[in-house]
Amino acid sequence: MTLTLFCGNAIARDTELTRPTLKGLKGVYGLVESFDEDIVKDGLTVKTIKTDVELKLRLAGIPVLSLDEFVTTVGSADLYVNASVLKYGQRGYIYSVEVAVLQGVSLLRSPGIKTLAETWSVNMFGTAPDLKDVRESIKDQVDQFINAYLSVNPKQ
Repeated sequence: MTLTLFCGNAIARDTELTRPTLKGLKGVYGLVESFDEDIVKDGLTVKTIKTDVELKLRLAGIPVLSLDEFVTTVGSADLYVNASVLKYGQRGYIYSVEVAVLQGVSLLRSPGIKTLAETWSVNMFGTAPDLKDVRESIKDQVDQFINAYLSVNPKQ
């Protein structure tokens, strides 16, 4: 797990090139990765993070879709939240947070081939004395998504 915490692939970021991929999204489905049992025992749960994420999105006016709506809504995306958290002895936690948008795409050379691809993302690494700080970091990354989304989908 330590290796995945500090190594990553070249992926989409929050840039002027990736923000336009958010234009016209009809809504997002929030997918939050699970946590290790030790982290859940310490108080960080998928339910808590999913609630935090969905509340922020709704308050910003971004439609939050159920899984069924996501599957059937053309122009929707998956808002993927992954927080890898390791307990660091008595000092707190080491964490990596990624928030990414996964969208259905087709290959230019073969439009019949469709898949999901990461079109926008942000991530950060850090240490925290308490899991509430990790939770705040996740919220900060979701705020960055909201700002990127609203920059290309201004409210009418």
